[in-house]
Amino acid sequence: MSSYAFTPGFYVVFWPDGQTTWSQPEGPTTPPNLPAALRDRFFQVAASVLLRPVPRPDQDLSSCGAMGRLKVIGRLLPLFDQYAPDSATALRAQLSGNAAQRIASSDNQMFNEGIKPDSSSSGAIDKMQDELDHAKTSADRDTIYASAAVGLAPKGDKRARDFANLIDDSNLRDQVRHYVDFEFVKFAIQKKDAAEVGRLGKSGELNHIERAWAYVRTARLLNDAEHERALYFLQQATDEARRIDAGDPNWAFALIAIANELLIADRARSWDLLSEAVKAANTTEKFAGDDTKSPNWSMVATRRFTKFTRLPAEDFSLSRLLSSLAQDELERSVELAKTFKYDATRAN
Repeated sequence: MSSYAFTPGFYVVFWPDGQTTWSQPEGPTTPPNLPAALRDRFFQVAASVLLRPVPRPDQDLSSCGAMGRLKVIGRLLPLFDQYAPDSATALRAQLSGNAAQRIASSDNQMFNEGIKPDSSSSGAIDKMQDELDHAKTSADRDTIYASAAVGLAPKGDKRARDFANLIDDSNLRDQVRHYVDFEFVKFAIQKKDAAEVGRLGKSGELNHIERAWAYVRTARLLNDAEHERALYFLQQATDEARRIDAGDPNWAFALIAIANELLIADRARSWDLLSEAVKAANTTEKFAGDDTKSPNWSMVATRRFTKFTRLPAEDFSLSRLLSSLAQDELERSVELAKTFKYDATRAN
């Protein structure tokens, strides 16, 4: 419930085994302006849940377990301190002794992300160095470097790549490099830096659909001022989409994203890309149209946390594309929709 009230689109899940899973939107989260009475009611309900008697471990059927409950308390305490200080006192008492130390040792600077103001990059580096000084194993150091890289990447801080390169475990190193480069693309888009988005699209450690999306967004940034270059990047995106294997739903999604962008850049070509997207969709039942589970998401998984970031679903909307083209040629749109092979896609 706190996600809806304070960090829309930003979800943090705590699991009984101590893992933390993060999922966040493309841009910054802006909390809604809740009426004071509604906000107070949230804190009343939240406190009543978090202050329930703790069951014995063999009787704990909660989704997050005892450690997860303490982590939820730790994450939400800054909000309780600000809006419900009386409840904050009781909740802080739950974190006395070893519990607070266990939380401090198992989490990092991302723990209050979206709730507390972002800490400075220098503060994050200092904290990382302090953790490294106490790390006992290579795996511990890898987790610390991964945490620092993941925390710095959304800010466009180039040191995120440096820290990723210091990770010993090759699988984790590749995950973090991928995540960092994808976050760099998103940061460059926010800054409206078409040249940097295009550069990262070409040289970053991205998969095919992410690279195609980066080229699509480069074209969007260029479209008004440099139309021919925008078309060039859309062709680059098309070439990249065609490298995706048949049977992978991302093949169809990538083509739909390009066709959506062509609605502005070259509307006639949208039809061609849509027809190709239908052929791609017909290679797999996993593509069902505007599927919230797709397109591709990027993930970093360590012993301490798992963090997800997704491509923006609106860029891959089949319904948006078809409804726009139907305004031009309704019958052609209907006939094309009928050519989807699988029932779910055709119905959608």
